[in-house]
Amino acid sequence: MKQIFKIILWLFLMLSFGLANEVKYDNTALQDQNLTQYSIKSFLLPYIDCDLKDFEIYINRCVKEKDGEACFASGGCIYTGGVRDLKHKYGNATFDMFSDSCNYSNSKGCLMSAVMLDESDMADEAFSFYQKACKLEPKFCTELGYIYFSKGDYVAALKFHQISCENVNFYACVALGNLQELIFKDEFEASKSYKKTCDNNIKEGCNNLGFYYYRKICKDDKCIKSRDDYDMAVKYLDKGCKLNNIKSCTRLENCLKNYNPTKKL
Repeated sequence: MKQIFKIILWLFLMLSFGLANEVKYDNTALQDQNLTQYSIKSFLLPYIDCDLKDFEIYINRCVKEKDGEACFASGGCIYTGGVRDLKHKYGNATFDMFSDSCNYSNSKGCLMSAVMLDESDMADEAFSFYQKACKLEPKFCTELGYIYFSKGDYVAALKFHQISCENVNFYACVALGNLQELIFKDEFEASKSYKKTCDNNIKEGCNNLGFYYYRKICKDDKCIKSRDDYDMAVKYLDKGCKLNNIKSCTRLENCLKNYNPTKKL
């Protein structure tokens, strides 16, 4: 019955002016997001790109071939068009496509199933899908890190952010560095996490790494002491500034204006 409903849904999409007007197949809204923080949707943006003419191909492969990637693409088409939670009249059908994708071992389908449940205020139900996404694709484990952090379980949060960071999710490395620095008070380990992110052009990582060196030389707007620390602060704050991190620009300006190598802190 679910498969028949999906085929009917596709035909309805083709023929219904109402939904055609309501669901526009572009991802401008996602592209315009503020990316100063890790965002699941921005992280998945390269995978969610749909032209209406592709939808028939995706839905047929999803239903007939049980192709997890095609099911994910089918759900992504509608989600990108504005169907973001189960409260929407097409929300359940969209969720079914993502959950089918997850059942066919597609990690992105698991993650988007969790996202839709979260956006429908169903956090408990979402948790199991985050777990499945993490098991299938370790770079997605950082979502569990955020959940455990919100519950105050910082050891578990550290564990899952570290798994994601080690699996090339550089936003997770920023979160890992924040935990290491602010919760576990290990600035040296945090600096290594920030460097990993900055080396991969994540502006928050550059700002945080630059600030790690900045704190060594600057106090009360007077920047003094180690020339080596100064050079490193300028290097990473300059990169963060060039990546459009406003805090990096401000700190860089302060370093350049107030540095005095002849005084001590």
